[in-house]
Amino acid sequence: MSEIDREAGILTRDELDAILETLAEEARSDASAPFRREGEDHDTGALVQGLHDFAEEQGRGLSALHQRPLRFSLLRWEPTTQSEFADTLLDLDRVVVLELEPGAAIGYLTIGRTLLFSWLDMALGARAGGPRAEIPARPYSRIEERFLLRVAREIASQLEVALSRSRPVTVRVAELTEPALIPRQSSERTRMASFDVSGFGEVCRLRLVLPERLLERSSDAPEARRDESRSPLRERMQSVPVRLKAEVGGTDFSLRRLAELREGDVLPLEPADPEGIVLCVEDSRRFRAERGAVGPRLAVQLIEPIGEGRGR
Repeated sequence: MSEIDREAGILTRDELDAILETLAEEARSDASAPFRREGEDHDTGALVQGLHDFAEEQGRGLSALHQRPLRFSLLRWEPTTQSEFADTLLDLDRVVVLELEPGAAIGYLTIGRTLLFSWLDMALGARAGGPRAEIPARPYSRIEERFLLRVAREIASQLEVALSRSRPVTVRVAELTEPALIPRQSSERTRMASFDVSGFGEVCRLRLVLPERLLERSSDAPEARRDESRSPLRERMQSVPVRLKAEVGGTDFSLRRLAELREGDVLPLEPADPEGIVLCVEDSRRFRAERGAVGPRLAVQLIEPIGEGRGR
């Protein structure tokens, strides 16, 4: 290839920007595995975000309703079985059975006794910091079971809204059941979300068991349609290779310091961006990103465009 040919094949920044803006309207990802954030042991990023959203909105709504600071937070998200879940329950506990669609899946919700009676006291007008009645060690009364079902329906409605942001799902309360009646031989793979509820002055827990079928990507989602009538020039433009580079951070120091580097030295870095990793396209800073993985491979997920930023 001659020098003239090489220079003709190099795109200017304006040309690169124009191509990227055009292709962005058509491009669709066909990755074989979903993205997960660093530290997650399963490809459940969207669902976990929905659970975090649910917890935040639940705490915010109750705080506003009862004029006291209450906070829900997701403590754990871990695989379990129905048998293991049932073994963690007390005989006096009552379990809310949830029906989830699509797929006619079954889930479970448990509200700890401390949380339920604190919630009930609050609904009856108990003042924050006031004296607390002792939590009874007896079966729930009919009124208490009705209150449990009312709270469970509110939770199911808010959970449906939060989870539906990643994929359509309906959540409905079916019934109350006893721990002994939970099927222990089911082969259904499940995961349990454990929530901590603070603001009542005692340790309060809420647990949610969901089928792993909710985590799977929809197999009947329509694939993006692609225009097959492409001109040869357009095809050549789209096949022009560009280099993507993820910047974690950098540092400056002298040549003397460089010469003194030895195996095992630690170099403090200034972050490329205070909000995460920066993804560069041909040395042009284009996106903020978050580190994670796709299957066994290291990956980044785009968070937002930086705009007209350029390489430093």
